[in-house]
Amino acid sequence: MDTKLLNCFRLVVEHQSFTKAARLLGITQSAASYQIATLERELGITLFRRLPQSLRLTPQGRHFFYEIEDVLNLYRKVVGEARDIEAGRLGQVSLGIAGHAGGGFVPSLIKAFRQRHPGTLLQLSRVDLASLEKALEEGQLDVGVTLGFGEEEHPGFQRRLIGQEPVVVLLPEGHPLADRESLTLEDLESQPIVHLLQEADPPGCSGVVRMFARYGLSPNLVRRVPDFDSLFLLVEAGEGLAVFPAYRAATCGSARVKIVPLAGDGSMEDVFLVWNREALNPALEVLLAEADAILAGASHSKSPS
Repeated sequence: MDTKLLNCFRLVVEHQSFTKAARLLGITQSAASYQIATLERELGITLFRRLPQSLRLTPQGRHFFYEIEDVLNLYRKVVGEARDIEAGRLGQVSLGIAGHAGGGFVPSLIKAFRQRHPGTLLQLSRVDLASLEKALEEGQLDVGVTLGFGEEEHPGFQRRLIGQEPVVVLLPEGHPLADRESLTLEDLESQPIVHLLQEADPPGCSGVVRMFARYGLSPNLVRRVPDFDSLFLLVEAGEGLAVFPAYRAATCGSARVKIVPLAGDGSMEDVFLVWNREALNPALEVLLAEADAILAGASHSKSPS
């Protein structure tokens, strides 16, 4: 049903006149009369008794009038909310964070978004690298924060560089390399390396392999384990070294595991915002605009004065 008909009906009742209602609507009196007649046909009821000098609501018309105001108010509310959603002022957007990637950028993004867009719910979750890609593909997440690890850009995703994370090496206490101030990938190429098993990565295609391969090197991978605690234990037991972003290595609580910075090639890993190219959520565009503003501000602050 056309809401113009309902609004015309409301004005005719309130002013008891087709002429006054037509004037307020910016239409002719005959157009207002036609709209009421059309509404009566659609409803299958008579709304007015048309008297020579006045209009009078029928009992069914009176009932319709008192109830229709709630319908019109609800309609206006729903339309307003839908427009707010389209503009990104209302709704929700989900952000998945792989580990603690993103450093200080992510807290800044969360703070800015919540301050400037209080009507939009920002949902946060921690995910692993494998789960992040699947969640973005299936629409369970709108956007993710993840390390690049030299991976080619997914054809179905867009991504934006937001920063870098330092990479470190985990070694068992007493290892010949444990007292070095820093290590290079060349130092590690012949060393046994344990790394994390990820469902999204077939054997030989992990982030560690891609990182070494970027520089023409091939790591000596000896074990793949399903979780970080197991990996830390294997390093402590001397079964191999591990290469990680610094934020993840910091969660290893053992004093018998040494952390040495990586230097030179591979010492920094890019961090990206990643989202599905086919995403339709307007709130995502608002979140990305906030991210751009933070990045622009950071770039400006680093520029020489």
